[in-house]
Amino acid sequence: MTQHTGRTALLAALSDWRRNAAALLGLVAVFVAAAFVGTREAYYLAALVGFTIWMVWFVLTGIDWVSLAEF
Repeated sequence: MTQHTGRTALLAALSDWRRNAAALLGLVAVFVAAAFVGTREAYYLAALVGFTIWMVWFVLTGIDWVSLAEF
């Protein structure tokens, strides 16, 4: 039996609290800035930046998961 199955590797990849906190703080900061400006363009830009933050988090977590798993 391998040491890291797919499920345990996924849990390990998702447990990186620094990556999770950075993504969450980035999202909150972007949408707070958009609320401060208050225009439709600011919310649109916040949505684009928020999507980019989410995609970076998703790719980094996926890379971490694949590198930890022993399929």
